[in-house]
Amino acid sequence: MRTCFAASQIVRSPPFTELQRNQILGLIGAMAESVIGTDYLHKELDRSAWWPVPPKLDFHDANAGIASKRQYLAFLFDHNPGIDRGKAERLATERGIPGPDGQLLFIPDFVSQAAPQALRFYEVKPDSASGTIEAEKKIASVDAFMHALDLPYQPGQSWRPNRDFPFFTGLVFGMLVTVSFHYERHKTIQGVVVYHFCITTRMLIPLALLLLILAIIITVILFPEIPFPLPLPLPKPSPVPVPVPVPVPAFGPKRFSNMTNGESPPIRQSVGAGGKNDPADVRIAQLFLNTWMAASGKTLLAIDGVVGPLTTNAIRSFQREYLPHGADGRLDPGGPAIYALALLSLRDIIRHAQPGTTRYHLGRLTQFMPGADLMKLLYRLARRAH
Repeated sequence: MRTCFAASQIVRSPPFTELQRNQILGLIGAMAESVIGTDYLHKELDRSAWWPVPPKLDFHDANAGIASKRQYLAFLFDHNPGIDRGKAERLATERGIPGPDGQLLFIPDFVSQAAPQALRFYEVKPDSASGTIEAEKKIASVDAFMHALDLPYQPGQSWRPNRDFPFFTGLVFGMLVTVSFHYERHKTIQGVVVYHFCITTRMLIPLALLLLILAIIITVILFPEIPFPLPLPLPKPSPVPVPVPVPVPAFGPKRFSNMTNGESPPIRQSVGAGGKNDPADVRIAQLFLNTWMAASGKTLLAIDGVVGPLTTNAIRSFQREYLPHGADGRLDPGGPAIYALALLSLRDIIRHAQPGTTRYHLGRLTQFMPGADLMKLLYRLARRAH
């Protein structure tokens, strides 16, 4: 099963603050423009560099604030010596519409002077309702700017990318998952390319949990430095051997009470034998349990939100193996069993992000999320999946 989502559907507030969300989406947007721009330059144009490096035939908006405006006008002046420079400078200031990222909407992402995209420009936007609105504004603004200066550039029509970059293949909550960055030509707006993230699983997973898995992979494992390679054919994923996990340390009641610093647990009510068994809580518990089930060589639980004998027995088996305080077959919010399952799941996800198949970087996460704790983030994302 393959499902695709806009980045704004994956990175949401809560659990992120609005500032954190905007920063993450901005960095994803910059990454998308870089990856798509590389594909456009090398694969579509068959050229090696952007203006002003020879052959000086293609402009790329570098997202450098005022510097982008100067470079954009310099590119146009370079290839159109008869342009009214004073008018161009004035229009660039008067007709600029402030965009959500602080840029002026009249600067397109790519402009090409020569074949195969002679006198054409393109814009990259997220595949969302707001992205479509911004794309329409940008294309209309650029088109009006070109017409006002009698320049021949038009929105591109012939470049129709439909490319997929798988950047994660591994076990997540016991399931083999492939996550890819995909982009394609906008279905209706000329000159616009849209991007989104896609997840492929072999198990039917509720929508909210697919978003949870995507958010974990993108923000915890890969974000913000996603080292996409140049476009290359990638083999289909093959099953990854699952080593037996390192046992999670047992948590007594006193020791566990300080582990999450008051963070709300991923389940709101008890799950299992004699529990409240709200379906949303049960699905989260089944998801976490499957990490241990897969690593133990057991058949995965169906993520169906129903507590039956298989789910209850899985809870008891896990408690007997990892917790010294009895096996009652129930997971309680804030209790040691759900914490141990969450910790095991987080360790398993990170362990399966192996260099060479999946690259990840955690260091810069704390630069805009001071004191970031990956367990707390996992808890918050799980709570958001309700």
